[in-house]
Amino acid sequence: MGDIAAALTTIQPQRLDALIVPADPTFPNVYRRISEFALGNRLSTMFGHKRAVEAGGFMGYEANPTEMYKRAAVPNDAIGT
Repeated sequence: MGDIAAALTTIQPQRLDALIVPADPTFPNVYRRISEFALGNRLSTMFGHKRAVEAGGFMGYEANPTEMYKRAAVPNDAIGT
């Protein structure tokens, strides 16, 4: 949590228009902190996980594993023919 606080403090004076938070296994623990920072600084946020929206993020986007598996099956099926 200390690293995130330091990073947010560092970017605050830069007056950004938006904040993109990539998909990373360490970020779910700090979604709420990042969302509160973004709201307080009037930043739009785009998270790499949809569940970040439940923590207050503006928007979350992630791949749908079921759809990825379906699409991966198509090229594999073509190889067998």
